[in-house]
Amino acid sequence: MAAVNRAWSRQRVINDCACWPDEAERARWIHLFADEHMEKTWARETAYQNAGVHGRYFLFTGETEVTPRGLKAFIALCEMGAMTRRCCASRRARRSGERPRLPTPSISIGSAGA
Repeated sequence: MAAVNRAWSRQRVINDCACWPDEAERARWIHLFADEHMEKTWARETAYQNAGVHGRYFLFTGETEVTPRGLKAFIALCEMGAMTRRCCASRRARRSGERPRLPTPSISIGSAGA
């Protein structure tokens, strides 16, 4: 396992949430996990994995916050195999400064009476 998953550092925590569109959410994450005075509620590995999933959600759905529609699209993308162990899209986005977007799959939400 790479050191990025095991060792806490302010820069690593900042990198974890760099692609998140909401500045307030990034600031909250950094405050919770990068500030030395805060007691960590998760192990570094857990924080790193959760931040990665959150970041992939934003990168692949194009949403700016977690929504029911976005969550359904994200789950559908995962089921279609669009997610890989390593998120190449996030690496490209960090290098280029842009947010990649995949087409949102057709999702049948169903009728209100069903």
